[in-house]
Amino acid sequence: MVGTKVALLLLAVASASALPEDITWPPAGIDTDRIPYIPSRDNEFHLFTRQNPSLSQPLQIERDSLLFYSNYRADRRTVLLVHDIRGSATSSFNALLVPAFLSAADVNVIIVDWSAGAFSHVYLSTFYSVLSGNFVSRFTRWLAGRSGANLEDFHIVGLGLGGLNAGFIARRLNSEVGYVTALDPPQGPSITALLPPLNPTVSKYTEVIHTDVGNRGYQQPLGDVDFYPNGGAYMPGCGGDSECNRNRAVYYFAESLVTGGFEGTECESYREALAGNCFLSGRLNLGGIEPKTGSKGVYYLQTNAAPPFSRD
Repeated sequence: MVGTKVALLLLAVASASALPEDITWPPAGIDTDRIPYIPSRDNEFHLFTRQNPSLSQPLQIERDSLLFYSNYRADRRTVLLVHDIRGSATSSFNALLVPAFLSAADVNVIIVDWSAGAFSHVYLSTFYSVLSGNFVSRFTRWLAGRSGANLEDFHIVGLGLGGLNAGFIARRLNSEVGYVTALDPPQGPSITALLPPLNPTVSKYTEVIHTDVGNRGYQQPLGDVDFYPNGGAYMPGCGGDSECNRNRAVYYFAESLVTGGFEGTECESYREALAGNCFLSGRLNLGGIEPKTGSKGVYYLQTNAAPPFSRD
């Protein structure tokens, strides 16, 4: 395996001739054993359903037999979970959302494990997340084509960098995906230089939950609907800890799947949401199992400091 300096050199060579989403990876003429991350080699896809809620079934692109003998059903909604930087299949993000989704509805839940590329180096991990997103979009297209599933019935959920990547994957699927949820997507020049920010056009309905604004989280609205719980910055019970703030987005969303709580009040702008000065008549519930297609706007709500987090 090569070290970070060599990997960054590969990145610079590749980026000189193409946008990250268009790069052929691995580069021709380089020994693949010396490349630390190749999505087609290293990514894993773990399927959970109500028939196997605790022990996953592996899925692999072009391995039709694995798909046909699995519990995957095309007539159910399909959820793809994309973890954050330094994440993995066993991250709390997945540990919370798999059972929450299966409790809420009879769905297919697929964990996208790109941990081999999710290093602590932000720039390198962002580049690898783009490569992963390209491969995940190919896997998803294959899955839908082989099974007969409709991409409008797919829901891609990502945390942090995985939230931006969820939008990127959906965009690579020609915006045919029905529902994207981005949980506290990050901002910063090292990220936006490689991975484009979310926007409402990446899917039929895109929702963003902001919980770490002012630290790592993206401040401006990015989706069809953007929620700013507690003003988007200081989550009750976190004491100002950035990691805790970000993870609160996962807890709020997971709870919304099971209870349907968290009613938000519409705001005139995201600045009003940050200040908690929202008094418009519009009301909308955060998260949930079904996309709120057609909904638009910025919403504010308050939460409790401990479970149950919803005040509704």
